[in-house]
Amino acid sequence: MNALMPYAGCERHPGRREIFGDASVGVVAQTISMPSTMVGHRHEFAGLVFVRSGTGVYECETGAHRVSAGSAMIFVPGGWHGYRAGKHLRVTNVVLDSRIFDHELVWLRHDTAWRILTSGADSGDRPTSQRVVTVPAERWPRVEYELGDLERTEPGGPGERARRLGMLLSLVGELSTVLRPPRTDSDQVTRAAALLADSLKHDWTLGELADAAGFSSAHLARLFTVQVGAPPMAYLNRLRAERAAQMLIDTDLSISAIARAVGWTDPNYASRRFRVAYGVTPTAYRAGARADDQTSLH
Repeated sequence: MNALMPYAGCERHPGRREIFGDASVGVVAQTISMPSTMVGHRHEFAGLVFVRSGTGVYECETGAHRVSAGSAMIFVPGGWHGYRAGKHLRVTNVVLDSRIFDHELVWLRHDTAWRILTSGADSGDRPTSQRVVTVPAERWPRVEYELGDLERTEPGGPGERARRLGMLLSLVGELSTVLRPPRTDSDQVTRAAALLADSLKHDWTLGELADAAGFSSAHLARLFTVQVGAPPMAYLNRLRAERAAQMLIDTDLSISAIARAVGWTDPNYASRRFRVAYGVTPTAYRAGARADDQTSLH
């Protein structure tokens, strides 16, 4: 596949028509030795780059990434990328004609990995930068086998297009364990809420929860309020009150013991917080619940 050679030497960067032609084979692969430096550039197609040996620095819109054997880089149409500090860097480029996602592989449009490859997005409207991942060691031999088989596929041979697409599917399947969507603010707020729910008894502070979510205290408070409908500590008190109410009905534990079990160490404070949530004191709530139970028996 000589069409990729100018790309390898960085003299010029061929377009889709030059690589794939009018009757596209869909997937083109070639292993090349990289120069020590390749200036940043963009392509109108998507691709996978697998580092077979050597080391270097891969530069893209997400920053500079040190790469070595087992690294895999995913570039999207229009995504800027380049190399520097290459030392015996040898890579296999797997270049994808995006037209295959309008025809044979259209059914994969809603798959996260394919959205990253073909449009740079892992959800319907949120852009995703290029990805640099490490292929798990136990999967690397299979990846190398598939890459070799893809390169050896003869142009114009029987079933060539189907074979190439099949091997592409296999490669992305191997990458699927590391092609995860980046965590979003929404994910982190959900994680923070789950931490509170799972550890009611813990003496939480806003600062500690923010650290666990990877935000500043102020930023977490704003995001949490928007997504959950209450600030983090108010949400925690609501969860504690709900759990306390359940225990008041289901157990014979003292009110102070229930308060401690849900994370309120001061009984007076616990009573105040419970009354804010339910409009009555814990004692009155328990008495009312038991009276209702007795009434339902008659």
